[in-house]
Amino acid sequence: MRKVILGLCAGLALALLAPAGVFAQRDDDWYRDVRPFLDKNTGEGARRARLWERFIRLRSDVRTADRRGDISLRDADNFYNRLDKVGHFLRDDRHLSNHEYDRRRRDLDHVDRDLHRALEHNSAQRD
Repeated sequence: MRKVILGLCAGLALALLAPAGVFAQRDDDWYRDVRPFLDKNTGEGARRARLWERFIRLRSDVRTADRRGDISLRDADNFYNRLDKVGHFLRDDRHLSNHEYDRRRRDLDHVDRDLHRALEHNSAQRD
């Protein structure tokens, strides 16, 4: 009987730890987990989802450039601060109007442009 209980406890522990392993393999990308729950049936939901996807991609690009040393720490902090403003808006605001969508999209466009300029500038200095 003790072997059965021990086996059940071990199985339960493995079952509980399996999801943590999956999240670790996905680099803790929580957006993939909540994406199906975003409301894409409305125009606002679709706009919000497009901004989230762009925000996540740009944040990943900045993180990669920062870790590789392709941009300075000062540039990285600047990019993170600008991205955080968009992220806070998307997390905290309940209504995304067309005007706000355009504004946040422009903010992301400017971060993307400035990141590419910084990468080109730093690669030209290294050559």
